[in-house]
Formats: sequence, C-alpha cells, structure tokens
Amino acid sequence: MLKNAAITLHSIGVASLARAGNVGILLSDAHIPFQENNVPLAQWQATRKSLQATPVDTADNPASAIADLRNPYGGAPTLEIDGVCYAQTAPILRMLAREIGAYDGRDNHEKYVVDAVADIATDWRTSWVGAYWSKDPEFVQRYRERSRPRYIKAVQSYLRPRGGPYLLGDRMTYADILLYTLVYDETPAMCQLEADAPLLRLYEAVGARPKVAEYVANWKATHSANL
Repeated sequence: MLKNAAITLHSIGVASLARAGNVGILLSDAHIPFQENNVPLAQWQATRKSLQATPVDTADNPASAIADLRNPYGGAPTLEIDGVCYAQTAPILRMLAREIGAYDGRDNHEKYVVDAVADIATDWRTSWVGAYWSKDPEFVQRYRERSRPRYIKAVQSYLRPRGGPYLLGDRMTYADILLYTLVYDETPAMCQLEADAPLLRLYEAVGARPKVAEYVANWKATHSANL
C-alpha cells in the first residue's frame, strides 16, 4: 500500500508537533516519502469540510450514488494515501506500523504493552490540550499538579523495567513517538523530568534519530507560531 504511493499528510499549521507530528515522524523515520499540506489554523474549518465528505468513483459505487466519508470527524491529522483518507492519530500509526512491519510489538503481549502506553499518551495529550486552551486557573493547576504527574508516573512504570531507551528496549514503537511529541510540546522542564528519568531517556533517544531530528527541525522552520 505504501510503496510508490502518493501520500499527503494534512495538518494544522501550529507551532507544536501536535497530533499530526506523530504521523510525520513515523513516516520520516521509515524513509517513506510524503507531502505535507500544512493548513493555517484560520483556514482549517474550510479544509476539514472538504475532508469530511467527498464523492469518489469506484467500480461498484459511482460518485453519483455514494459519498465516501473520507474523515467523518474532520480532524487533524488526516493521512491521504492514493486518494484514500485515514483519520485519528493512533489508528493511523497502528496501520502504518502494520504496513511497514515495524514500530509495534512482535507478539500479542508486546502489542498489548504498546497499545496500553499509546492509550495513556492519547489521554495525556487530550488533557494537555484542554489545559493549554483553558481560561480556568484551577483547571490548569489541577492538570499541572495532578493529571500530568499521574500520566508520567504511569508511563514510567512501563518504561522502567524494560531497560530502554524505548518502550521495547532497543526497538522504537509508535507509542514511543506519541510520548516523544508530548514531551516535546510540553518541554522536559515543564514535565519536571529528572536527569535519569526513563521518559527523558526515551525523549532524547527518539529525538536523536537522524530522520526524526530532520523532520522536527523542518517542522519548526515551516509551521506557524500562532497556536
């Protein structure tokens, strides 16, 4: 599916790596060429409508008879592969991992661990976004003092016994990427990670990978600073 495919990652032009950055990092690390449609935040509402429902022609269902829901929710990221759209961050990453044959566990137990940590990371990002945009000081304080430390503690309970630097030792998974972008967006200082923290070691290991570093540097250079 990925070999010689026309791949476009539709993302919102914000300064943080956000959710779309996870997909770009995995594709980059896997040396899979893709284009990025970096849509300014002010224009995203119009773009999302075009991604939500677009008629397509198929052998069995001509465009006049069916509207293909490309991305029902219309959120970012949306990954378009040869005209077919895939939505929701973690499912996109899992699909890519299966297609590539890497970035996931090798047996059901390892896959469970990767999925479990990915779910924690997804919950963490949702909480962070809520706190980032919140105008309620008490809500933000609860996030900083209770929610974020709880997520970090849970993540490190998975990382610590496995030796690192990644969740599965020396093999990077899509869950590691989800954690990397979280720490990148929050910053290690805000996460209050100790020098020997397993999560900091993971963050540094992922960020040191050549194609990841290249992608992140390009992201910083091309994405808007207006979150």
